[in-house]
Amino acid sequence: MQVRMASKNDLVQVCELIRELGYEAAESDLAMQLDTYVDMQTSALMVTETPAGDLSGLISGHLIPLMHQPGNVGRITAFVVREDHRSTGIGTVLLEALESWFRDRGCFRFEVTSGDHRARAHKFYDSKGYISGGYRYIK
Repeated sequence: MQVRMASKNDLVQVCELIRELGYEAAESDLAMQLDTYVDMQTSALMVTETPAGDLSGLISGHLIPLMHQPGNVGRITAFVVREDHRSTGIGTVLLEALESWFRDRGCFRFEVTSGDHRARAHKFYDSKGYISGGYRYIK
C-alpha cells in the first residue's frame, strides 16, 4: 500500500470514497474541490493506493494560522477508508501521514470534527490520542 498526494486523475475514485463517507456531492463539484486541494499549499488530500491501483482511503486537511500565537492548527476535513479495507491499518497510516505533513508545516495541534453518528470513528480517534473538548457551534 502506498500513501501519496491525490491527483486530478483520482477524481472518480475520490468521488466513490466521499460517497462512502455519506456525502452525495456531484462529480463536477468534487472536481472543483479536488483542483483546490491539489493547487493549494495550505491543503492536503492524501490517498492510499493498493498495488492494483485502487484507492482504499483518503484523508484531507488544512492549515489554519492562529492570530494569538505563531504556528498553525492542522484541521482534518475528510477521512474515510473503503469499507472492505477497514480495520487493516490503513486509517492509522493515513492519519500518521497527515499528522506528519501538519508537523512539517508548523502545526502544534490537530483537530477533527466527527458527527455524533460515527461511533466507530470516535473510538479510532480516542485510540490515537485525540480528546473530545470544547463546543462546536454551527451557523
